[in-house]
Amino acid sequence: MSNLPEVGELHYFNPKDVEFSYSPFGALRFTLKDKYCVLKADAGCCFPLKKPDSYIWVKDSKNNELGIILSLDELEGNSSKCLKDYLYKRYYIPNITTVKKLSEEFGLWYFETLTDRGPRDFVVKDPRQNIINLGNGRLLIIDVDSNRFNVKDYTTYTSKVVMMFDRLV
Repeated sequence: MSNLPEVGELHYFNPKDVEFSYSPFGALRFTLKDKYCVLKADAGCCFPLKKPDSYIWVKDSKNNELGIILSLDELEGNSSKCLKDYLYKRYYIPNITTVKKLSEEFGLWYFETLTDRGPRDFVVKDPRQNIINLGNGRLLIIDVDSNRFNVKDYTTYTSKVVMMFDRLV
């Protein structure tokens, strides 16, 4: 089983021919039925913010792109669960449910928040670059440590917080 595609060749996988699993050492394993198996594969979303369950790229251990899976929903059984778990870890982005306190000092924004994964305090430098408007009140916030946070609709927060975000977006 070693018919790897040519480098630069775009290939859309048939979901019925694809299998994902984990190796005993925890690496993502990718198998294309009757063609080849990649023992240490990588996968990611082409559009992680807008279409996180569609257009999934798959690469080998040398960072060569093997192809694209059009939709996670088309994968069968354990493969779907395995790939969803892998992407969930890759794109760890907590949702901010409440902004308890937001202050600005010397161009830095200090956040005290509650997220769907517990309380988080963080700092944002250069908010015009690191608070990204995704439309309809949705924001992507990147802190000084490159952690990412999702805001589903900032207009539901307190008037002070909304006013501060409105200055940027």
